[in-house]
Amino acid sequence: MGSVVDFCGARVLIVEDNFLVATDLSAMITASGGTVIGPAGDAVKACALTKVGGPDLAVLDVKLHEGDSRAVVDELERHHVPFLVLTAYEQSGLPPCFAGVPYLSKPFMEDDLLRLLVTLLPRPATRSPM
Repeated sequence: MGSVVDFCGARVLIVEDNFLVATDLSAMITASGGTVIGPAGDAVKACALTKVGGPDLAVLDVKLHEGDSRAVVDELERHHVPFLVLTAYEQSGLPPCFAGVPYLSKPFMEDDLLRLLVTLLPRPATRSPM
């Protein structure tokens, strides 16, 4: 963990059904100054957290225990929350709603994830109030 990324308290929703991956993501984001929302292992919980948690950005796995995260994409887009896809699936095989979305393949390097996430952060002047 040698990252110099600072999330300055940004709220990051984690949608990941694998406990170990979700735990690692949470630790990485927290160590970089972010606030973790979740993690959510299913779309229902993730959508609820999006509505009440006010995430600044999100990390989504595509396949979840019960279905996939397409409903989460709809909810994030409705609330104008940028997100990236973190999955073991090839980018070319993802559902159309993930087209053009920042993508990182599992397994991943921590620095790659953090650098990509920080590019999604809203600028301070455009952050919505809590």
